[in-house]
Amino acid sequence: MGVTLVGTSVWSPTRMTHRTRARTDGESLRESTGRRSRRTGELPSLIDIDKTAEHLGVSVRHVRRLVAERRIPFVKVGFLVRFDPLELTEWIDEHRHRTAG
Repeated sequence: MGVTLVGTSVWSPTRMTHRTRARTDGESLRESTGRRSRRTGELPSLIDIDKTAEHLGVSVRHVRRLVAERRIPFVKVGFLVRFDPLELTEWIDEHRHRTAG
């Protein structure tokens, strides 16, 4: 039985840390990282800031401000900012205000 190291990055206000743990051959990457994908076994497709702004109906500047204030879930790919559509949907649902009645 082989073992593969799996790393996860954790953001904190003071520093970025990286944790590594062993993953067995029988454990899939999705199971080891805890990430869920819309398509089993595939990485989630990411969208850029323009598509995110269009999806939310706001300006790109507003989305950049949300990212700077860490108020919206995002992924950094090098120096690029990308968004997971599933996380955006969850974020929208969490911030939805229900009407009384």
